[in-house]
Amino acid sequence: STDAGAYKPGANEVYVLADTGEIIFGETIAANIEKADSIAVQYNKQSFVKGDILPEHYFSCTKTEADGTKTVYEKKNESIAYEVNFGHKLKVNTEARDAFSHDIGRMIDDISTAVNKVMSIEDEMARIKERQKDATLSKTDLEKLEAKYSQLETAKTLATSVMQESFSKAITLTQKFQDQVNVASADLGARYNRLLLTQSRLEDQQVEVEDLKSSNEDVDLVETIIRYKAAESVYRGSLSAISNVVKTTLLDFL
Repeated sequence: STDAGAYKPGANEVYVLADTGEIIFGETIAANIEKADSIAVQYNKQSFVKGDILPEHYFSCTKTEADGTKTVYEKKNESIAYEVNFGHKLKVNTEARDAFSHDIGRMIDDISTAVNKVMSIEDEMARIKERQKDATLSKTDLEKLEAKYSQLETAKTLATSVMQESFSKAITLTQKFQDQVNVASADLGARYNRLLLTQSRLEDQQVEVEDLKSSNEDVDLVETIIRYKAAESVYRGSLSAISNVVKTTLLDFL
């Protein structure tokens, strides 16, 4: 801001530097922000291209159609839980925003833009070198080409510096993104382990219930046969005794 010709926003103006993502606040806005308890940002995006992350997956937002129709999206936690035991529910899903940051798309775009810039400058420098080989060019034309080449060298140095800085930031951000994925993966693994523990407990309970049911309802075949034979012997003995007692017939009274 101390450089000659530096841009100074108005008191109620906010200026965004597209190259760096920095935001310059006017004096009035800066003073209000310093006193604010919280800060909310409203971002209007006019169009989407293939590969863009849909904002409704990450933010509360409003979609405006060409005819003016508006659809409001509220950021919600959409958990999917199943009852794995009596009174015990377990979340089985992991939402994308818990594992992936929308910043990764911006990081890749920055790297791609920086690399393409350097390649574009190198291509232009190669074309100038090729034109300098033309023997029909005048001294003035050659001087212009030389001056242009010198400017491109300066531009390449700056573009290369930006590219290197983009890669340096990307290394740090990539580690941050990896940590976020690791946290989500660890959380999923912990829930899976709880599911295995619940499964093991239920299997143990099933064995115990089946043993109890077996002791109450199942029949010991050997013991049952012995009791059956004993009952049969008693029954046959009773029949034999009765037949010996009741031997009188009508012929005994004739």
